[in-house]
Amino acid sequence: MVWEKQHLALHRSSLDWLLHGQIQNISRGEFRVDENGSFKRVSKLH
Repeated sequence: MVWEKQHLALHRSSLDWLLHGQIQNISRGEFRVDENGSFKRVSKLH
């Protein structure tokens, strides 16, 4: 994640992780963030 362009998404996801142990109600996997700051799940971890 490029910090300069996606800092709000990084802050939001960090806060969710620290408070709830998950990002957008998902606790495991890999995410990507698009130019608009929308999270997309890329893969699942078993």
